[in-house]
Amino acid sequence: HVFAISLLNLAVLFKGLLSPESFVRNTILEALDQEFDLSELKYADQIWIACHDNEEANAEIALTIWEENEFEVSIESVKSLCSFLDSADSGIRLSVARTLSDSIQTVCSKGEDFLPILNDLLNLYSEKARPPEPILDRFGLVIKSSQDQRDPWEPRSTIAITLKYLAPLFDNEQVVTKLIEFLIKEKALGDKEAAVAEEFKEAAIAVIDSHGAE
Repeated sequence: HVFAISLLNLAVLFKGLLSPESFVRNTILEALDQEFDLSELKYADQIWIACHDNEEANAEIALTIWEENEFEVSIESVKSLCSFLDSADSGIRLSVARTLSDSIQTVCSKGEDFLPILNDLLNLYSEKARPPEPILDRFGLVIKSSQDQRDPWEPRSTIAITLKYLAPLFDNEQVVTKLIEFLIKEKALGDKEAAVAEEFKEAAIAVIDSHGAE
């Protein structure tokens, strides 16, 4: 089969690869593997995330698709993956964190500097930690205050898990100091979502253990 599927239809299939249901992801991966040539794409976030699926069978199919279409990771992949941090499903967030970590380690092994990437990740946490803007009506009156809105904590969780997986890259004083200063200044260890605070604690311990082992 040739690359005949429209980008719109492809987007629908790719969206399904982020489904919390493993069988949905598996069905789509099987179809993509058997029916479509995706080589013109060069890269696809959702396929790369599927390569880190928590179900080994799914990850294997995705890796076959990845290799057959000769996809490659770049610094642009790191940036585009940051739009997938907010899944409501913990399993998908774990896959995204592993994917983002793998991407960062890959580009750093090819010569990218880790510090600016780390800065971007920590700045993204700070942005996601801000309270949501009040919702106003058409007259500018507050319908829903920041306090009345749900805290969108999921991206902060994915960032914390990503940092834990990135522990091996914290191999010099500069990046370790940067993380410690961030944890103190941004109070990430006391994140208002208890699960996120715990994940940052695990990340900090992993970094300290990794750095201490050097």
